[in-house]
Amino acid sequence: MLDDKTIRKELKIYLNSNAPFPQVIVDEMNVHNGNARADLVAFYDEIHCFEIKSDRDSLCRLKNQIEYYDYTFNKVSIVVTDKFINKIDKHIPSYWGVLLAKIEDGQLNFYKERCPKANPNWEAEKALLSLWKNELLELDTLISKKHSSPRTSRAELAKKIGSESNGNIVSHELFSLLRKRFLGDKNQSGSFQIEEKCSM
Repeated sequence: MLDDKTIRKELKIYLNSNAPFPQVIVDEMNVHNGNARADLVAFYDEIHCFEIKSDRDSLCRLKNQIEYYDYTFNKVSIVVTDKFINKIDKHIPSYWGVLLAKIEDGQLNFYKERCPKANPNWEAEKALLSLWKNELLELDTLISKKHSSPRTSRAELAKKIGSESNGNIVSHELFSLLRKRFLGDKNQSGSFQIEEKCSM
């Protein structure tokens, strides 16, 4: 049986075998106040979430994951085994990508069954709830005319920034702050890559 650990390890190798390079790939990223945890998140020119459903998993949490991932990520792909491949279309949005993990001749291979499209349900205010409070305060100082008190709650900060700013600006700054969190001040690309034969 293919478990999450095996798929995750080989998925990183697969992503690392194709250009262009994202700046970083993150394991287990909490989103929307910790209401969901994305398995792998790739940062390149936008944020792309990869959710793994192994032979040991079920789809019982997928409905909630779809809601929170759609709030947060520019694109989402689900990685499944033969256990789910024939029924996954019924459970995910049409704009999610589908990647099949399959063992053949003792080797784990990945097949792109469907390319992801731009997520139409991304919401600035809800996406901002994946930031820490200090990150929200930094963003508020950067783009708001009236800066908030440090005592302002995360929810209030997210609502204020989301209502006062253009969605494209929020998306760009959200990317920059998360990149800074996970990559630090490094300017060079990270060690993982992602395949771009279709729009990811």
